[in-house]
Amino acid sequence: MIETFRHVHANADPSESAPRSRHLRYKIGIALLLLIIVVFSTGLGINFMATPLNGFNVQSAEFAVAPEDCRLLFDVTGMDSNGARVTDHEIMDTLLALIDRAGDTIVLDMFLVNKYMGELGSRGDMRDTTGELVDALVRKKRHSPNTFILFITDPINSSYAERCPAALQPLTDAGGSVVLTDLAQLPDSNHLYSPFYRALRPLGKRLPPLQTRVFPNPFHQGGPRVSLGQFLRLLNFKANHRKTAVIRDRDGQWRALITSANPHTASSAHGNVGAVLKAGPVMDILIGEYRVAHSSILGDPKCCFGSLTAPELVRVLEKRLAEIPASAPRPIEGDSVRVSYMTEDRIGDALNRMLKDSGEGDTIQMMMFYLSDPAVVQHLKGAAKRGARIRLLLDPNRDAFGHEKHGIPNRVIGTQLHRWASKTSDIDVELRWFDTHGEQAHFKLLRIVNWASGRDSIVLGSANFTTRNLRGYNLESALRIEDAGDLGRHVGEVFTKLWQNREGLTYTVPAQDYTLNGLQFLRGRMRAAFGNTTGMCTY
Repeated sequence: MIETFRHVHANADPSESAPRSRHLRYKIGIALLLLIIVVFSTGLGINFMATPLNGFNVQSAEFAVAPEDCRLLFDVTGMDSNGARVTDHEIMDTLLALIDRAGDTIVLDMFLVNKYMGELGSRGDMRDTTGELVDALVRKKRHSPNTFILFITDPINSSYAERCPAALQPLTDAGGSVVLTDLAQLPDSNHLYSPFYRALRPLGKRLPPLQTRVFPNPFHQGGPRVSLGQFLRLLNFKANHRKTAVIRDRDGQWRALITSANPHTASSAHGNVGAVLKAGPVMDILIGEYRVAHSSILGDPKCCFGSLTAPELVRVLEKRLAEIPASAPRPIEGDSVRVSYMTEDRIGDALNRMLKDSGEGDTIQMMMFYLSDPAVVQHLKGAAKRGARIRLLLDPNRDAFGHEKHGIPNRVIGTQLHRWASKTSDIDVELRWFDTHGEQAHFKLLRIVNWASGRDSIVLGSANFTTRNLRGYNLESALRIEDAGDLGRHVGEVFTKLWQNREGLTYTVPAQDYTLNGLQFLRGRMRAAFGNTTGMCTY
């Protein structure tokens, strides 16, 4: 055998072995290159999954706030007996009034601010909230040129291009400043894709074809075309998801708005919740927003638009940060409510503690657009086992700007909880679905109340109850209100109105209207599990 082997190779044609050798070396080289990319990308991905947000995770002190200094706001949408949609806009009307009364400072941080309508077209029942907001800011800047207006937003509004969003161009023309959040500074939530994107991103910047805008706009029919590079940035599924405003009025009084509502024309019929503060953690909120803008500009100077250059705006922000006085919480006394401000994974931490502490005698009321975080779902079950009474109002996740969705994640989670409760004795869990017709029930609200002990706790803000929103991936903002008193009773009244379809309008429908069955439930559960595990989803 050995001799045969030697004979064959002794008589082999050298001209044939050379190409084979080169081909083998080529294959080995390609394999090594792929291995290096995989190892490097994986290491980079682990780093950006484990690295906390630099200076973004905020937990303020707990402030005593007089009840009149904290006001809750609701946008609610229902259907009348003729099938017409009826919407009450408290949040946008309040924001416009705050801008009208503003003095020398307006700072906004809003996720969606554009006129992209998706498949909704030109529906006559949509309010142009984007246009109204930008017009109000432009009027303020023209009437009060010295008013400092800073608008922080997400790159989704420019379809992930390095340019000022079209809807905000009038503001920059009038002298305001716009900052696109540098999402590269956020940890990676899409664990399968983002590590490779980070590894190959420097190469992509040098390839002109990636920047050529040849593809249809994914957000708006007939909108500006987008490049392959923009699509690749989109697939990271990152966001500055905050909806926050901090404004100083003409009398020098600071006010802050924390809400779930986007000033987005196609979202104008959505249900939402918000709160206006004129005391408490307002300065903490302002500091957080200045830091987001400052960090974004330092990370990517091309994200800054307006009359101030990037270096000039950095200097302005640093000066303003240095001038903000330290917050001084006052003692809890009288009828004060206790208010604290939270961002990113501090919101998830607070929810974990609140639900773990819930049990016998507690009633949990939740109004939620997306519910999928495994920890929150398990804590809800744990609270129910300990005797808590749970009432869930969930969006059926079927409507997205004219597109029909498949009910993920809410219909999967809602079906699981509904089935679990029906099969478990001594469990008091009830579910109703919002009756949506093109709009979304975009609420992010939790209330835990115990009438015997006096406990009344509220969490509201921008964060859906999902891993992406609660565990330090997206930028989020929320308020926690303890000893809520009249504020809690107001939440209860709105919740009951929606649950019972009061005032002649239909807001919600029974659990069985949207619960999943059979193969539909199995498919939905698999898709939801895949999205939760990998991060390859938008929820």
